[in-house]
Amino acid sequence: MLADALAAPVVVFTSPNAVAAVPAGDWARLQSSSSVLATGTGTARALTRRGIDAVAPTRMDSEGVLALPALQRADGQALGLVTGEGGRGLIEARLRERGARVLRADVYAREAVSIAAAAAARLTTLDAPAVLALSSAEALDAALSMLEGAARTRLLQCPVVAASDRLAAHARGCGFTRVVLAASATPADLASACAEAVRV
Repeated sequence: MLADALAAPVVVFTSPNAVAAVPAGDWARLQSSSSVLATGTGTARALTRRGIDAVAPTRMDSEGVLALPALQRADGQALGLVTGEGGRGLIEARLRERGARVLRADVYAREAVSIAAAAAARLTTLDAPAVLALSSAEALDAALSMLEGAARTRLLQCPVVAASDRLAAHARGCGFTRVVLAASATPADLASACAEAVRV
């Protein structure tokens, strides 16, 4: 399926991990005439390192990439989607609603990392300023499902810096009360917002 996705007239890469997971020998399948889209600047930079010019939206999430001009006339068009297993699935669903023939290639799998008991214990005694930088609702849900008691309570007391309005709303729905919206999902903007959250 990866070969078909890369050969499509429009190809969307959803993360730097998706770019990194494509085997070196498969990049030749990407057509020189294809429009290559990235969900954010990090993904676009990863593609640039492969010698590929990609367009990334100002709003670096699924909604942002779906608003790009190349995806507005999707009826009947083959669109490659190079991504990982799981995730929101919003890009594929919306493109299919627009009538696109989505050629999806899952090139990596997301795996939750267990929180060690010692790490959870340290969280309960944390007295230094702490901020949670949030770029994935799926990751936040996984972390909260592994924490209980005092560790969960302490995490919920931390201010959250969210990479998007959607993530900010999700954090509030999970019980966080101090939520700050970063200017974008880039590490620099998240770090800047975290520093501001600590000062407040």
